[in-house]
Amino acid sequence: MRFYNGDTLITGIGLLDDGTLTGTEILTALGGQSGNQTSPNSNVYVNLFFQPGEQFTAFEFYTTGIAIEIDNVVSHIGQVPEPASLALVGLSLLGLAGIRRRRV
Repeated sequence: MRFYNGDTLITGIGLLDDGTLTGTEILTALGGQSGNQTSPNSNVYVNLFFQPGEQFTAFEFYTTGIAIEIDNVVSHIGQVPEPASLALVGLSLLGLAGIRRRRV
């Protein structure tokens, strides 16, 4: 896996020191081993979390082997609005709709 900021490969951060996060690095960090399809140490879920200052614009999955399996990829950009803000926007839209009905 590789992460980019624009066209620049991100390097120098933890397991991304060389710019590439490999399956071997993930298994080693988690105490796992490759090759046993039934072992819980060989079949791991990986969640990547980033701090607010750690930003990337693109990521890439690749394999030098036969296949790669990924599932449930979620990416979020920006802040999640708080419920009160959403309620205020909703009430504003209802108010605008009410004003429009009165004028018509």
